[in-house]
Amino acid sequence: MSLGGLGAREGRRASLPLLPIFSGALLLLGFFQLGRELISFSSQQDALQDDVRVAGIQVGGLSEAQAQDRWEEVYLEQPIKLVYNDSPILLSPESIGFRTNNEAMLAAVRGQSGRQEDFWAAL
Repeated sequence: MSLGGLGAREGRRASLPLLPIFSGALLLLGFFQLGRELISFSSQQDALQDDVRVAGIQVGGLSEAQAQDRWEEVYLEQPIKLVYNDSPILLSPESIGFRTNNEAMLAAVRGQSGRQEDFWAAL
């Protein structure tokens, strides 16, 4: 009597479970891609829209902090020219105590961009 038909495997070795390994790798890759997209979306939320102008200064594509630095650079580093009796007078904004109203300007930026404050509320 032969034992070949009683469930004994002759010459076949155990193989790797390729389908579960491949499926698991694809799931990990999918979760990695989801994380990358969320990070990318979050960083885009930090940037202002391209067409935003505040007080005549183009600040589109910048973050709020970069926009604030930009208008402070423009308004606080350029001298102010006053004309009195046809005589020009140049004053440094810092010497006369000139300051930008950052809160009002940031409110104007937020109003123009139409974006939401909370990233997770946008989802």
